[in-house]
Amino acid sequence: MSKQEARGLATGMFIAALLLTFYYFLLAPLTKAEGSDGEKEVNEKQIAEQYLEKNQLVAVDKKEYETSSKFASEQKDENKGIQEAAANKDKEEADKKEAEKKAEEEVKPLNFSIESGMASSEVAEALQQAKIIQNAEEFINVLENKGLENAVQLGTFELQTGMSNVEVIEVITR
Repeated sequence: MSKQEARGLATGMFIAALLLTFYYFLLAPLTKAEGSDGEKEVNEKQIAEQYLEKNQLVAVDKKEYETSSKFASEQKDENKGIQEAAANKDKEEADKKEAEKKAEEEVKPLNFSIESGMASSEVAEALQQAKIIQNAEEFINVLENKGLENAVQLGTFELQTGMSNVEVIEVITR
């Protein structure tokens, strides 16, 4: 292929690209708006109405929205006051029940023994059964997070019911 043939081919491709660009940006939007059957252009209001109907929504004007918003906020304020009063009453009842429960679960000192060959999981289960800790799995997680699963000492320890996991760990890993 000679230089002249290459230039001719390049020029032809350039002109074809220009024509396609012209068609794409200028003529194609006009043909899309008319539709294939020559229908009239659908205006924005009709599109909005179709969207609202399709999604089961309702359009209101600004004044109507503002008045309904004020009314709704007033209702929310009234409901909030009622809910706060109910929440305070529920909280007071829960606090009373918790105080009664704590009174029932008085702190009791216990002697707890860890024997040779007991795994950390066995120690945790025994602590839970003795009601010194609430949850054996949580106790093991705290023990492992502190890196003390192999630091549990043998012997008898003075512990109390209701101690936190960290407090128990401090006592049995000394």
